[in-house]
Amino acid sequence: AIRVPDVVDQVTIVNETDYGVDVWVRGDNDDSWLRLGRAEPREETERALVLDQGDQWIVRFDRGGVVGGEVELAGDALANAGWHIEVPAAVATRLAEAGQAPSPTATEEGT
Repeated sequence: AIRVPDVVDQVTIVNETDYGVDVWVRGDNDDSWLRLGRAEPREETERALVLDQGDQWIVRFDRGGVVGGEVELAGDALANAGWHIEVPAAVATRLAEAGQAPSPTATEEGT
């Protein structure tokens, strides 16, 4: 029998930082990353039909080859939060420290 993987109807990435970041997820029992896509600065990005990562979701944020950070989220807590993943402010700090400039759209909006 073929087992159809569980999916989450929609995941929303909330990015309040000035950095556009690529968002990746994986379960705690899996070493392969699933790219959710780009989260633009100061926006909410929605992704439909995301493979459910199970009891523990590991979320990575990167930009231009620089990993800005990872967070671990319990699947139940994520579901209770309406499947919203927030980009931590610490990601922007790490990217800035690595010499990454804020996204042009973020600086244009701030002027």
